[in-house]
Amino acid sequence: ILAADDGPGRLHGRIDTDRIAMAGHSVGGFTAAELAFSDTCGDDRIDAVVIMSAGLGGCAGGHTTTRSVPLLVTHGDADPNVPYALGRSAFAGAARPKYLLTVIGGGHSTDVRGGPAPGARAVTSTTVAFLDAYLRDAPAALAAIRPVPGVTRWEAEP
Repeated sequence: ILAADDGPGRLHGRIDTDRIAMAGHSVGGFTAAELAFSDTCGDDRIDAVVIMSAGLGGCAGGHTTTRSVPLLVTHGDADPNVPYALGRSAFAGAARPKYLLTVIGGGHSTDVRGGPAPGARAVTSTTVAFLDAYLRDAPAALAAIRPVPGVTRWEAEP
């Protein structure tokens, strides 16, 4: 994607290469976390990371949490594929700033795909606010994030 900023096509000149976020779901979430935090396969250009229904792990040599990259973890606490404990562990082990949005009763994929369901709307709005705060220098966006009673729990360690 970064190369597309210099090349011909729709993305030419449209990418702010000084503000890079990495996000992923499931295996993509593990990959995003490793690119943000790993000693062996990390990328220092990453300014913020969102991991959905995932945790840390995957690169040979492991990961480190000494690098401070703003982190948002979103995870359903009833995920049958990737245990919720892995998302909680990623949040617990990361350096600040870090945030965890738990979808109460949420599964593996439904809430991260968007749509009208309350959990999906919460994941979308929280992710947008997080990225606005850390990529658009709009820290007030985080103040607008609120848990949805009976739908989400919100933990913030700025």
